[in-house]
Amino acid sequence: MIKVLIADDEIWICELIKKSVPWEKLDMKVAGTAKDGYQTYQMITSLNPDIVIVDIKMPIIDGISLIERVRLAALNTHFIIISGYDYFKYAQTALKLGVEGYLLKPIDENELYDALKKIKFSIDSKMQTCNKLESLRCEALSNLAQLQESFILSLLTHTADSDMTITEINEKYSMAFEVGIFDVVIYKFESDNINIKSSDFDYYASIISDAIKVSCFSFFSIIQNDSLVCILNYPTVNKEHVDKGVKDALTRILTAKYKLPIHVTVGIGSKETNIYSLYRSYNSALDSLKCRIFIGTDRVLDISKLYFYGTYTFELITVEKEREFIALVEAFKSDEICSWIRNTVEQFADNNSNPCILFKLLYQIVELFYKSMGRMGYSVEKNFMPKEQIYFEIDNCKSLNQMIVHVSDFICDILEKYCDEMNINNPGVIAIAKMYISKNYSKNIKLTDIADHVFLNPTYFSVLFKKNTGTNFTDYLANYRMEVAKNLLMDIRYRIYNVAEMVGYKDVKYFSKLFKKYIGLNPGHYRKVHLKSKNGI
Repeated sequence: MIKVLIADDEIWICELIKKSVPWEKLDMKVAGTAKDGYQTYQMITSLNPDIVIVDIKMPIIDGISLIERVRLAALNTHFIIISGYDYFKYAQTALKLGVEGYLLKPIDENELYDALKKIKFSIDSKMQTCNKLESLRCEALSNLAQLQESFILSLLTHTADSDMTITEINEKYSMAFEVGIFDVVIYKFESDNINIKSSDFDYYASIISDAIKVSCFSFFSIIQNDSLVCILNYPTVNKEHVDKGVKDALTRILTAKYKLPIHVTVGIGSKETNIYSLYRSYNSALDSLKCRIFIGTDRVLDISKLYFYGTYTFELITVEKEREFIALVEAFKSDEICSWIRNTVEQFADNNSNPCILFKLLYQIVELFYKSMGRMGYSVEKNFMPKEQIYFEIDNCKSLNQMIVHVSDFICDILEKYCDEMNINNPGVIAIAKMYISKNYSKNIKLTDIADHVFLNPTYFSVLFKKNTGTNFTDYLANYRMEVAKNLLMDIRYRIYNVAEMVGYKDVKYFSKLFKKYIGLNPGHYRKVHLKSKNGI
């Protein structure tokens, strides 16, 4: 609302003006009245009114002198002068001072209304222009921020155009990088009870910036899921100051008055001297965060300064273990699946195990489960959850046991939903049958063998098996053998006839024919293609 100040040494004139104008209609209000020039000037500086209606003949300071003082003070005030004299020199001086109304006494209400209306139009137009300019400025800043963030993300994901020099990067993205150390530090926020809001992240980002930015050429932070990813660029001589700032920021967050019930872990990345190596620092910062499953939260972690053994180069899950897991999934053995997961993970886990290996192992178990469900014609990604989401949930676990329980519960929940959706009848019998196949696929087993094993009539068992699995027994057995054969073909110790015998076929030509039918390539071609792919050729 537009504020108006009325000044006249005759109080009754001030009251008359107050009553003669429909202020609300003009979106205005009278902020006060004054009786002399000095008081008027004091009220202008304290109330900052938009419009001042002032008598030209005022005690102490006259109207013209008052306006001159206001103009010298650079206050954005609109003036309407009222006068009992029709002197040309007054009007001329008033115009030079930018007065927007010159009214003679007695005041004509319509003339006063028109003068106020004209000033309102000017104020509104100026406000719209200012708002538009501010909107354009904010939009430009927002676009620049998005452009900068996009470039930073390309550095972290190793997809940036590496042909630009630092000078060219600074010019293109309005940044301030310099030759020195490039480092990524991640502040990970975790809570069991609340969702951390964007405003919370802004607050914590300001704490981190205040503690670190002073030692840096350039400081940039972005929000990624539940973390603040900070990109630091600083001179080598400031390394100790930056390290101290990183720790101080964590202390300030944990002791802040505005403290949420959260845990905060800081992951330190490797120190790089090339801006295009920031992805290495980012990945090592993520690895540092994984150490919290053994060491705990609310601390600064740097994996390069921690001792872990276990840089395994072999497969974490052997072919035999993989077949065992798939058999348990296809047999809906939830309890045994949970035991299998715990036993498989714990064989790699002790106080000196590299936590990155354990995260990788659990990712592989999830991958294997999705593959197992795919063999049964069920897409977990489409019907339940993409793999990236469960990986993210694993990353948010704060202990190894929590990771194991989370993955086990996730798998068992999906198996239960799958049984409900598929309306599987008597899954126990089918589970026993699948388990029998997983243990005897290398033998010459037949439908009647399994029907006898589960004490059912072969014809009834055949119908029940197809209803529950979506495929007949012969195709299921052949598919199972071909999947095992695919893994065995990756081991060059075995010749193709060895693989055929290991999956239950004495005739290698018949095996090759079936393999091409189910897999699309003959065994030799499959081995050649996939060995090249595995070796990155």
